[in-house]
Amino acid sequence: MKRPPSLLGQATVFLIVGFAFSMIANAIHPSGVELSRNYFQQAAPEHGFTVIDTEELAEWLEFLSQDEGGILLLDARGPDSFALGHIPGAILVDHYHQQDYIPAILPALQRAAMVIVYCNGGDCEDSLFLAHDLVYEYGLMPEVLHVYEGGLDAWQAATLETSLENGGQR
Repeated sequence: MKRPPSLLGQATVFLIVGFAFSMIANAIHPSGVELSRNYFQQAAPEHGFTVIDTEELAEWLEFLSQDEGGILLLDARGPDSFALGHIPGAILVDHYHQQDYIPAILPALQRAAMVIVYCNGGDCEDSLFLAHDLVYEYGLMPEVLHVYEGGLDAWQAATLETSLENGGQR
């Protein structure tokens, strides 16, 4: 008498047949999953924010103020990066924990004539994400927001002064 296949053997055959059918169904379905596509690549949001360069930011720094009609400079990086050095006058608003920072400065954000957001620059997109959230979650007008895409990397490459968390300069 022939011995019946083991439970593990049956499960293996079931999985192989099920996988084969699912791959065939995916291939012939018009909206099937593209297996060669990277679905986890996070792209920067398209933005219509005004982009400023290093020279413009350096000129605007003298007008930084939380008073009505002033200019706010927001650092979208994390607190550790901020402590190691940031553009003088910048306010820390960690993009990933913005709910911890925005309530305290929301009145100043709403009164500001200009809000400039930056991060590290290069591949860092935290400034774009923060600017987007400021518009769509906190109601700021897009015309007020400016993004310094060069970020701290471009600022330091231009050998401009940075501040440390404790107020020191370098």
